[in-house]
Amino acid sequence: MDHLSARTKKQNAFTLIELILSVVIIIILTGAVLRVIDPRALRGRARDGNREADVRIIQTALEMYFSDYRGYPSTNNDWVSVDAVSDLHPYLNEIPEDPSEGGSYNYSSNGSTYFLVAIMEMEESGNGNCFGFISPNPSLCYGVSSPLGN
Repeated sequence: MDHLSARTKKQNAFTLIELILSVVIIIILTGAVLRVIDPRALRGRARDGNREADVRIIQTALEMYFSDYRGYPSTNNDWVSVDAVSDLHPYLNEIPEDPSEGGSYNYSSNGSTYFLVAIMEMEESGNGNCFGFISPNPSLCYGVSSPLGN
């Protein structure tokens, strides 16, 4: 009888090889799922969506400024960070900041037209409009201009 109960215990337990094989299969499946989902790309697209929304907010503030002064804050066609354009501060509750550390929204104006550029993370998010802003990869530019801009 003892011989029979010892044999039953062995049949109810997993062997070391079965456990290792199960862990390897789980690791392979996890890797495949992460490759398909690509969380880094998802986060990049989310940040790019924030950038696009921020550009629209800044653009609305610029149009409100234009409505009041019949012109845009001039930078003499130099490129500056939007947070340096103090004339816009009354039109924005807070100046939008790029979601990535060190990023900024770039602005250039001669007073009658403006160009606003954000640098995206994902190429599919950019529209390629750099408007003369120097970017190492122009396909990452997302640019908008005043309604009368070129």
